[in-house]
Amino acid sequence: MLRTVARVRSAPRTAGISGQPTTTTRDEQRRSRVRAEVIRWVNRGFWAVMDQGLFALSNFAVNLLLARWLSPQEYGGFASAYAVFLLLGMAHTALLTEPMLVFGSGKYASRFSDYLALLLRAHWLLMGAGSLLLACAGLALWGAGVVLLGKAFLGLAAAAPFVLLTWLLRRACFVRLRPEWAATAGGLYFALLVSGTYLLYRRGDLSVITALAMLGLASLVASLWLSHRLRVSPVGRTRGAVPRDEVVADHWTYGRWALGSSGLSWVSEGVYYVVLPIWGGLAASGALKALTNLIMPVAQAQSALSILMVPGFVRARREGRMRHLVPVVMGLFAVGAASYWVCLGVWHREIVHWIYGGQYDGYSALLWVFGVLPLLGGMSDVLVAVLRALERPDLICRGYAGAAALAVSVGIALTAVWRVGGAALGYACSLALLGGILWLSFAKLSAAARAEPVQSVES
Repeated sequence: MLRTVARVRSAPRTAGISGQPTTTTRDEQRRSRVRAEVIRWVNRGFWAVMDQGLFALSNFAVNLLLARWLSPQEYGGFASAYAVFLLLGMAHTALLTEPMLVFGSGKYASRFSDYLALLLRAHWLLMGAGSLLLACAGLALWGAGVVLLGKAFLGLAAAAPFVLLTWLLRRACFVRLRPEWAATAGGLYFALLVSGTYLLYRRGDLSVITALAMLGLASLVASLWLSHRLRVSPVGRTRGAVPRDEVVADHWTYGRWALGSSGLSWVSEGVYYVVLPIWGGLAASGALKALTNLIMPVAQAQSALSILMVPGFVRARREGRMRHLVPVVMGLFAVGAASYWVCLGVWHREIVHWIYGGQYDGYSALLWVFGVLPLLGGMSDVLVAVLRALERPDLICRGYAGAAALAVSVGIALTAVWRVGGAALGYACSLALLGGILWLSFAKLSAAARAEPVQSVES
C-alpha cells in the first residue's frame, strides 16, 4: 500500500483532473502564443518598412535627379511648391486617413469595405477643390512672371489627386494588417516612377512638369493595384451598409483636431520654405530640400512604423499593456535614429558630394544638425501614435501648437541669421518641444489611469 502511494506521488504531473493541462503546460502554450504573435508583428513591421522604403526611395530618386540636373533656383521653386502641396496632403490625411486608422480598426472593422468606399468618395470631392486651388495659384504665378513656381503648381494640380489616393489606400492596407499589399504597390510605384523619370532624362524632356506627370501616373497605377487587393472601387462605389452621416460625424469629431494638428505641423516645417527665399533666394530653399532629402529614408521608415503601431496601440490599450509598451518602442526608435545621425555626420562631405555631384558641397557640414531631426521626430511619432490610439487628438494639437509657435518666432529668427542652418536648428527646437509636450500629456493620462481603480475602491 505504501509502495503504491509512493508510486502515485512520484508520477510526473502532466495533467490535472479530467485531463486538464497543468500549470506548466499552460505556461508553455502561453509562451508559444507570445512567440507566434511576436513573429507576426515582426513580419508586419518588415513589410511596413518595405512599403515606406520603396515609396520613399522612389521619391528620393526623383528629388535626386531634379537636384542634380536642375539649377538650384529651379529646384528651389519645386521645393517651395511641394511644401504647399504637403499642406493640402496634411489636410487630406487629417480628415480621411488618420480617423480611418482608428475607426477602421474598431467601430467599422466589420464593415470596412463599405466604410472605405465612402472615404474614397470623400477623397474625390476634397481633391476636386484642392486641385482647382492649386491650378488657380499656378496660373496666377505664371501670369505674374514667376514662371518656375507657376509650372510647379500646375503640375501638382494634375498629380495631387492620384498621389493622395495612393496615400489613403496604402494606409487602408495597414488597417487590414496587410502591409505586404502596400509594399507590392510600392514596388510597382518604384519601377514606374524611376524608369519613367530616367527615360524622360535620356530624351531630354525632364522638367518639373514632366516629373510631376510621371509621379501622377505611377500613383494611379499603384492605386489601381491597391483597390484591387482591398476589393473596393477606386471611385468609391458603396452598397450603403455604413451610414454616411455617421461616418462624417465621426471623422469630423476626430479630424477637426487632427486638421489643426496637421496645419500646425506644416507650420513647424514648411514655414522655412516660405521665408527662406527672403534672405537666401530660391537657391537656399533648394539647398534646404537637398539636405532634407538625406534624412528622409529613416524618417519615412519611422512614419511607416508609427502608422502601423496605431492599431497595435489600440489593442494594447484594451489589454492594459500600453504603459509598458511605449518606452520599449521609443528606445528602439532612438537606437536606429542615433546610428543614422552618426553616419551622416562622420561622412557628410562624401555623402553630399557623391549624391549631388558637388552642387551643394558648401552645405555638407550642416548634416550634423539635420541628422538629429529623425531622432527627435521618431520620439514624437511614437507619442503621436499613442495619443491617436487613446483618441486624444486634442492633446496632439496642443503639442503642435507649441512647436508651431516656436517655429514662427525663434525658428524664423534663426533662419534670418543663419539661413539654411538656422532653418534646420529651428525645426530641431520645434521637434524637441513637441516631444516634451506629448510626453507630459501621455504621462498625465497614464497617471490618471493608474489612479482610477484606487479611487473606485475608496468610493
